[in-house]
This record gives sequence, structure tokens and C-alpha cells, in this order.
Amino acid sequence: MKKIQVKLTGRILDILLESFFIIVALLLALGLDQWRDEQKELKLAEKMKTAIYAELTSNNERLNESIIPQKKLFEMVQLRIQQKDDKGSNPKELEFQYTMLNLSNSVWSSAKMTEAFHSFSFEEMRRFSQIYQIEDLILSHQEKLMDKFLDFDNLNEKEKLKSYKRFLFHLNTLIVTNRIHSELLEKIILGGNDSPVIISS
Repeated sequence: MKKIQVKLTGRILDILLESFFIIVALLLALGLDQWRDEQKELKLAEKMKTAIYAELTSNNERLNESIIPQKKLFEMVQLRIQQKDDKGSNPKELEFQYTMLNLSNSVWSSAKMTEAFHSFSFEEMRRFSQIYQIEDLILSHQEKLMDKFLDFDNLNEKEKLKSYKRFLFHLNTLIVTNRIHSELLEKIILGGNDSPVIISS
């Protein structure tokens, strides 16, 4: 009877020991798989960051290119106001060519829909999010300005002068905003990632 008990006890210990090693092996395998997944996400996140910086670099170039035609338009409208203030002059209607500023956010939008996005630090998420919010505001402001400009033909002479002055004020605000945002982008792109991003209400 004792021999049977000894054999059973030894067998149980063997089973427990074998089970323990199986569990450890499973945990190690799961941990390894999780580590590999995390490494893949980190690599994908780095690729996404590189693509985002490339997109912001392209947007910055477009911003800089847009400032010149915006300044020309500003000078043109300013001259028109001066001519209208001069009662002896009869200025022609405004004619100009202006290419709308187009800023891309496709990489940022794609990044937010992937699991790798969660590998971004909170500061990176906040910084990128605020940058793209500012760019959305710039595009929205530009679109409203162009709509106002196209409405000039529907106004009488007195209304046009007031509208020109309001338009000039908002256009100057857009030019200054574009320049400040471009300077911010240059700091971030060149490595100043700790630069604060502030959105004015």
C-alpha cells in the first residue's frame, strides 16, 4: 500500500512539474508574440512619423509659396481702396490670378486609423493634432476670404469700399498666420519637437 502511495505521489509531482513547464512555455510564447507585435507597431509608428514629417514639410513649402501671391493680392486691393478714396479716379474692376493654398492631411488621417498610432507618445499626438487643426483653420479662413472676394461684383460702389477694407484686414491676418505657422513647422521639422503649439480661439 505504501509503495502505491509513493508511486502516486511521485506521479502527481511529475504531472505538476510538467504542467508548470507547459504553462511557463505558453507564457513565454505569448510574451514573445506580444513583444514581436509591439516591435512591429513601433517600427510602423516610426515610418508613420517619417511620413507625417514629410507631409508637413510639403505643406510648409506650399505655405511659403502662397505668401507671395497673397501679398500681391493685398497690394492690389490696397491700391483699389486708395483709388476709390480718390473721387477723381475711375478704377477698373479688380482682375487677378490666385491659386488656392492646398494643404494635405492624408497621411495624418491614415495614421489615426491604425493600431500603430497608439505607439505615439501623448505629446506627439497632441502636437500633430494641433498642427493639423491650425492648417484646417487656415484653409477654412482662406475659403471664406475667396468667397467674399467673388461677391464683390454683387455690391454697389459704397458697399465695395467697405467690403474691400474688411477683406484687406482678414487677408493680412491670413498672411501673418501663414508666416507664423510656417516658422513653427520649420522648428518642428528641423528637430525642435518640444516647440509649443498654441491655437487661438
